[in-house]
Amino acid sequence: MEEKIFVGIGQIVYANKKILICPGIGSCLALVVRNRRTGYSGIAHVFLPEPPSGIQQTALPGKYANQAVKILLEGILKEPHSCAEDLEAYQAGGACMFHFQQIAPTNNIGALNIEAVDKALQDYGIHIVFSDIGGNQARTVEFDCSKGIMMVATKEKGRMVYG
Repeated sequence: MEEKIFVGIGQIVYANKKILICPGIGSCLALVVRNRRTGYSGIAHVFLPEPPSGIQQTALPGKYANQAVKILLEGILKEPHSCAEDLEAYQAGGACMFHFQQIAPTNNIGALNIEAVDKALQDYGIHIVFSDIGGNQARTVEFDCSKGIMMVATKEKGRMVYG
């Protein structure tokens, strides 16, 4: 059985031959970038689309989408035999967790997280191969680095597996 690593809010974790787990993903976004040739993967537990004005850095590299994508990609590309053409992305989360966010869409942190991550991935030319985003339910996300399989579980849909 492969080792499981739990990833908290704002963390970025890299692994090979492990299972990465992000429990309780609500408006946050679990973003995985994987080298499909080597299996080396990284996951970011993104909390917000960007830092508040005046905040440049945080001890949590995955906290803000605009910084998390850059740091995640840099970490994957440092590995031997890595090149951008071999990278693929998986994402889950970005739910609208509170009723008032539906009334005022500009307050929908989940949608803003999705938009920020998608834009950053597009800027780097990284293709999203799996996406389970939006809705109004929290998810638990597991990613098997060796197999390139993402499992997403919600109360409503149960357990879905991609890969």
